[in-house]
Amino acid sequence: MKNVHIGSITEDHFNQLISTYDPSQIIAIVDENTAPYLDEIHLITDINIDAIQLPSGENHKNIQTVAAIWKDLTDNQFRRDGLIINLGGGVITDMGGFAAATYKRGVDFINIPTTLLAMVDAAIGGKTGVDFFDFKNQIGVIKEAEGVFCDVAFLGSLPKEELMSGFAEVLKHGLVADSKYFDYCTYTPFEELKWEKIVEGSVRIKGEIVAEDPFEKGRRKLLNFGHTIGHALESLRLEQGNPILHGFGVVAGMLVETKISFDKGLINDHYFNKIVNALDQLYDRITITSNDIPFMIERMKNDKKNHNDSINFTLLEGIGKGIFNQSASEEEIQRAIQWYSK
Repeated sequence: MKNVHIGSITEDHFNQLISTYDPSQIIAIVDENTAPYLDEIHLITDINIDAIQLPSGENHKNIQTVAAIWKDLTDNQFRRDGLIINLGGGVITDMGGFAAATYKRGVDFINIPTTLLAMVDAAIGGKTGVDFFDFKNQIGVIKEAEGVFCDVAFLGSLPKEELMSGFAEVLKHGLVADSKYFDYCTYTPFEELKWEKIVEGSVRIKGEIVAEDPFEKGRRKLLNFGHTIGHALESLRLEQGNPILHGFGVVAGMLVETKISFDKGLINDHYFNKIVNALDQLYDRITITSNDIPFMIERMKNDKKNHNDSINFTLLEGIGKGIFNQSASEEEIQRAIQWYSK
């Protein structure tokens, strides 16, 4: 994929890119978890880079936080020819990329993702944005980073639940586009997975899809598998004050949307059972009550992927065979969520 480098950030690519900017016009966006990594960046570049530190967590991924970034940039007379370094997970890369893309009509930015989720999904492909109230990624723009530097050394400090959250997007890539990749990811014990191989595989799959359809007019919609249900579940839990990590919402979404695929006759018993068994072995199911379903369906009705008056899904015709622009009725959705809950 263009401008994505997998390997140590101590390699030449990073310094070569940094050296093309005025050192006084480089600023990093971090949170309390990634601020300590700035010391490593300072050693690599030999530049003392100022930072804007944000509070961590999805509940801060909103326009108010972006406004604080814009104010900080303005107060520091940050120029349009500067460079923003987004150093963090998916929240930082989404929000920092959006702030950069809109400040003074757009300044350059690079992403240094520090979580698996960001390396395989959020930091690559050019999607940036924030949540609006409890609607996931409702406001945003598509703007490619000047460079994305995926150093799997960062993953060594992550708790397992963060790795599992990112791994959900990895499994999604296999399900919609590459059955052999899915088999490697599910047949290999989790503790024996090679993270550099995983990042390379997901970057390859997503890169091929995005290159063909950068603005999500067609094939890029494959990457939404699991997200129509998953985002609604994330919104529900945000509303309830009990948020879940993005990947866990996506896994629930993939299970429900696999059931919808099966009920519509798109996949057979063999594929259905293989997918469900693989995901259930890796992840616990999330409690969804019958009272939660109407809220989730209302959120789905306002999903940005919809067209006409129908709720739009990416579904499966097999493992490695996603199919986009598929609608489902409220009854079909409710029946699949009830199956998941039982």
